[in-house]
Amino acid sequence: MAGLILHGLQPATVAQAGGGEPTTPTGRTERLVYPQVTRAPQEREYQPIPIEDSESAKAIWAALNGHKTTEVFKFDDKPLRQLVSLVEDTCQIKVQCDYRAMDAAGLDVDATTVSGDFSNMTLRSALRRILQHTDMTFTVVDDVLLFTTVDVAQVHLVGVAYPLPCGIREAGNHVIDVQSLIDLVQNAFAADSWQQTGGSGSISPILTGGEVILFVIQTLDVHHQVEAFLRRLHERSFADFDGGCSVLRIHHVDDATQRADLVASLKDLCNAALSDHADERATVSALGESVVILSQSAEFHGLASQVIAAVTGIRHIEPLSYTPGIAGLSTGGMGGGGFSHQSVPASGWQPAPLAESPATPPTSTAQASPFDPAAIERALQVAYAAIRNGDFDAASAVIDSVVVGADPAIRARLDRWKRFTVYARGYSELRAKAYRAAVNSEFEIGDRVIVIVEIDGEQIVFRDSSKQMSMRLDELPAEIDRAIIEQWVGRDGRAANHLFLGASHLARDRPSPTDALREWRRAASAGESDGMLLLYPLVMDSVIVPVEAATAASQ
Repeated sequence: MAGLILHGLQPATVAQAGGGEPTTPTGRTERLVYPQVTRAPQEREYQPIPIEDSESAKAIWAALNGHKTTEVFKFDDKPLRQLVSLVEDTCQIKVQCDYRAMDAAGLDVDATTVSGDFSNMTLRSALRRILQHTDMTFTVVDDVLLFTTVDVAQVHLVGVAYPLPCGIREAGNHVIDVQSLIDLVQNAFAADSWQQTGGSGSISPILTGGEVILFVIQTLDVHHQVEAFLRRLHERSFADFDGGCSVLRIHHVDDATQRADLVASLKDLCNAALSDHADERATVSALGESVVILSQSAEFHGLASQVIAAVTGIRHIEPLSYTPGIAGLSTGGMGGGGFSHQSVPASGWQPAPLAESPATPPTSTAQASPFDPAAIERALQVAYAAIRNGDFDAASAVIDSVVVGADPAIRARLDRWKRFTVYARGYSELRAKAYRAAVNSEFEIGDRVIVIVEIDGEQIVFRDSSKQMSMRLDELPAEIDRAIIEQWVGRDGRAANHLFLGASHLARDRPSPTDALREWRRAASAGESDGMLLLYPLVMDSVIVPVEAATAASQ
């Protein structure tokens, strides 16, 4: 199944205190969140989620993180060119070498040799050690493990979603505040590669189903460092359970009724859900205004912590992260940036139906107040249905109707949706230009060559293997439609065209985040990195993800 699907994430409920959202002394918004229970926090194995989810990409990530190198990775003056075939043969993945970039950088992969013992380690570690003294590195691009220069790799950024390490998300203080973790990561790992310091990397904290996920866009090398750090934090939280002794955890619950209900029901609920990790000897008791849990099972403690959070609620404090300004539609640079909230507001995850687009802007029942994330979610679902139906005016009207207020998190999200609507509309115009230019042109479709004879209104005539065919444009096979558009884009040559193509993959009946990311990377490679970074978080948006999941499951 293509694209990103976050398994096990369920809706969270958001409540407001005192009729509005409080803020911290630094002006950061707080929300009271009642997160849904998931399996993620009690999993011992830390599992980041690469955004590209094709089978080839999965195989590459599995090889990088799971393949143990053998004796064949002991080198004595081995030319780097041979490394490509070695990795391809031993790991059974697609590998390419960016010879054009290497030639431009003056790197000779035949003259450059490597010596040393790189066996008995993960493939990722072996490759980093092999290439560390060269100007080369590796990344994952379009389902291929690509060996290229360090400079080119800075353009081919990779998106990965990182769950919070267990010890951080179960701090027991009923607060979700990851700003200090974000600051630590950005200061400790390639500090000059993040947007704040003039680089391209970014961290967007996303609140999904009550669980905070850090969506990181960075080079593969920086991802290696970030993942190793977060994995270590995660594993460290389980150290208390290695000795086989019972571990004590105390959770403050000031409501007496909730406290009594938890003491009466929590043990049975957790053991019924955990199966192999159940702990019949666990105890749950009240102590003052707290619930005290004693158990040998890390999984029991993890699930119990989630249930308590779902019952009592958690204060979610919006992190601050840097976002660039809005990119223009033409190629070239963009204006300055600023600091804004990037979290997606917690809300329901109901798939948006491919419904009839509204003829007029939504009424007050569809409008959203700055304190109603659920209403904002519903408005964006209506807008997304309109975009997928090609009714861009209706989509813009719906998005413009949202009452944003001063919440920068909602502003950042709506800016993305406005830009998405603009690029989706631009794609329809680009497609019309491509069709006008297609008459009397040849197109390769697999092992066939077709010739477009005539396009008249809604009808197209083309010749396929000396047989002439006529059909409605909306009935044209997808592979022919794509060939016409891609050939025109190649001839036109503007990098911004790939931003339009990427938006089209999210706007179609069956959205494909993987294809969208591929096109946006191509835009970045040609100089449109600002637009790519602005649109990139859409593949994680809580309106788009469930639609992609639902349509993929129906195939």
